[in-house]
Amino acid sequence: MPKVLIIESDEDARYLYDIALRFQNLTVETANTVKDGLRLVPQLKPELLLLDQLVPDLDNHNVINELEKVVPHKMPIIIATNLRDKSHADRDELQILKAFAYLTSGEFTVGDVIRTSRKAAKI
Repeated sequence: MPKVLIIESDEDARYLYDIALRFQNLTVETANTVKDGLRLVPQLKPELLLLDQLVPDLDNHNVINELEKVVPHKMPIIIATNLRDKSHADRDELQILKAFAYLTSGEFTVGDVIRTSRKAAKI
């Protein structure tokens, strides 16, 4: 089963994504901070990262470097954010994180998260 790491600061969103992706037969681990999520990567070896852009300890410039230290392969990243300013999707965040997809609150549903995750995990 493909493995997904969800780093999401909002407890309700984290739970919803967790349940929805488990229902798709994905192995899911969750964390509420980047620091905690990066600790899970070596043993989990996820094929996909669902990342909340508003995680308090997220430093876009360092998260990819840290991931590359602990992930032996390129891992697709889906950024989910509550930021409604679409300019973020075209700016540094998307390019720095080399994101597979960028989902903006109010414009995506859990179904979109599932479809995008399945596509990114190639299932």
